[in-house]
Amino acid sequence: MQKKILIVTTVLFFAVVCFFTIFARRIKEAGLPHVYAEALRLRTFTIENTEPGHVGERFRQKCYAVPEKLAKKKEFYILVQGEKNGEEVLFVKKIVFTPGSMEKGAYPVLSGDYNGEPVVMKSDRRLRDGEEVVVVGTT
Repeated sequence: MQKKILIVTTVLFFAVVCFFTIFARRIKEAGLPHVYAEALRLRTFTIENTEPGHVGERFRQKCYAVPEKLAKKKEFYILVQGEKNGEEVLFVKKIVFTPGSMEKGAYPVLSGDYNGEPVVMKSDRRLRDGEEVVVVGTT
């Protein structure tokens, strides 16, 4: 009787280990934030000069165009590739920026560390700087 219990317990143990081995990635991804991302486009904006002696002058400049919903917060998250436990993963990095004046439904990024990386446009939950995420599509 004890031998049967031992065999059944062993078989169940290995079945559970096999299950978690096969589905580990899916289980992990289910617990991560799911985001939609896209790269911001460069557009030409009219920028007002704020340098001393040139205040009020305007010039045209190519800047990344931020949608209104992101510009109101004055921050957004970008996707950054990194390594965790020997595996390539995506993390989010918070970018704080100064928006310019709105033109044609978008704001120019006038300052900040944004260099064309994919931007998180939508997430299924609140994000934290440095958090690992799963990209499920584009908006």
